[in-house]
Parts: sequence; C-alpha cells; structure tokens
Amino acid sequence: MVRKHSLAGALLMISVVTTGHCADDRDSMRCNNYLISIGSTAGELLARCGEPASGSHREQVTIDGTRHYRTMITAEIEDWIYNFGPNQFQYQVTIKNGRVKKIQSLGYGY
Repeated sequence: MVRKHSLAGALLMISVVTTGHCADDRDSMRCNNYLISIGSTAGELLARCGEPASGSHREQVTIDGTRHYRTMITAEIEDWIYNFGPNQFQYQVTIKNGRVKKIQSLGYGY
C-alpha cells in the first residue's frame, strides 16, 4: 500500500514539473503598492494599474427562468492583460459588468 502512494506522489510531482507555468487563479494582485481584489471596479483597476497591455471584449448571454417564463441576461465581459516586465508576473483580469471577477497569473512578462 505504501508503494502505491509513493508511486502516485512521484507521478504527481512529474506532472507538475513537466507542465510548466499554467494560469493560476488568484484573489488579488498588486499594482504600484495598491491591492486589486475580486470585486474591485474597472475604474479602480485603471487608476491603480494604468492601461492594460492588451484587452478583449465580449458579451455573455444567459437564459434564466422556467419553461413558461424566461429572461435573457446579457453581461459585458472584458479580459485585460497586464504585463509588468520580465521580472514580474503578467496577469489576466476578467471584468464582468464593470467589476473584477477573476484574476489569473500568466507567468513572467516580457
């Protein structure tokens, strides 16, 4: 039984080492000595971190309700990439309806 656990642990370590840097979901990121967290506004993000290096915009449509009564809900989604240089991590910040919903670390910048 001990041998199976050791083998499983070794395989897990190998898979972690060989996958390299993957996007890592975070609760916050630091910009210019300010903390940006899930729930911060897009205005706060711009004021504290400046313009992103790149970005994209899309709409997300969801249908809510029952068989007889349905509501279509449209959300504005933006993905902003912040690149702080080769000695710091890049971040992808997802903004939904003007609020930070997700922060991902993307590995070192350029």
